[in-house]
Amino acid sequence: MSSLLYLLLHSLSECRLTSRCSLALSSALTAPQSQLTELDVSKNNMKDSGVDQLCEGLRSENCKLEKLELYQCYLTSRCCSALSSALSAPHSRLTELNLIGNNMEDSGVDQLCEGLRSENCKLEKLNLSRCGLTSRCCSALSSALYSPHSQLTELNLSDSNMEDSGVDQLCEGLRSENCKLEKLSLWSCRLTSRCCSALSSALSAPHSRLTELNLRENNMEDSGVDQLCEGLRSGNCKLEELDLTQCGLTSRCCSALFSAVSAPHSRLTKLNLSDNNMEDSGVDQLCEGLRSGNFKLEELR
Repeated sequence: MSSLLYLLLHSLSECRLTSRCSLALSSALTAPQSQLTELDVSKNNMKDSGVDQLCEGLRSENCKLEKLELYQCYLTSRCCSALSSALSAPHSRLTELNLIGNNMEDSGVDQLCEGLRSENCKLEKLNLSRCGLTSRCCSALSSALYSPHSQLTELNLSDSNMEDSGVDQLCEGLRSENCKLEKLSLWSCRLTSRCCSALSSALSAPHSRLTELNLRENNMEDSGVDQLCEGLRSGNCKLEELDLTQCGLTSRCCSALFSAVSAPHSRLTKLNLSDNNMEDSGVDQLCEGLRSGNFKLEELR
């Protein structure tokens, strides 16, 4: 395949495509000479029928696709069975899948997780932001994370109705020695302080690999951050980046944050506290940590 053809197929975002082009795309993926490793058909009217056809190509032993962008393609849970079978195909090479802004719902994620649990699945990055999810899909996601064959290192569930009960279930997977997750985004998931104990135990788990955690725009409050900091102080915690933007915080949580970032084992290099009511007194406490010899923070917002 020529480099020009590769470039043309690589990015087809916002090209007014419909499901009718999927058969041609699928045949291109199955061609013996195919070298395509990335395909972006975001913001096109692909629909479930289009993805079904595309997955036929993904299941081919000739397919070399590693990254697939299906952002806002008018998909529903009906295409998830085909996607799952593509992920679990013997020759699957897909490592990144972006489904942001589609109506996958919990039932779709349940099916997707069947593929994630397969020994053939190579997926490392999965974006399910704005997919109409609730806490009901978290049990399946958790089982995918603690599956012996799990390869997932990045999971985005932002702008979903996960609630505390969903995060509690998710943390069961995060605590597993099989879990390889390094980046977790729970931005705007209707969380409160009640899920922070579970998150803290996940951060302090002996096999924890989490390096980035995004909790922005959730009502964590000071009491939640106090619990979170217990995990941050653990010698097992690997967290390097924590986003607590607009989490209903005040200066009362700064003492706990100070003790966490100045703990001997702390690896935190980026901390975002934007759009909270920290006040001068809170920053004064944080600055005590900045003067600490253990302090590794490089970026503070």
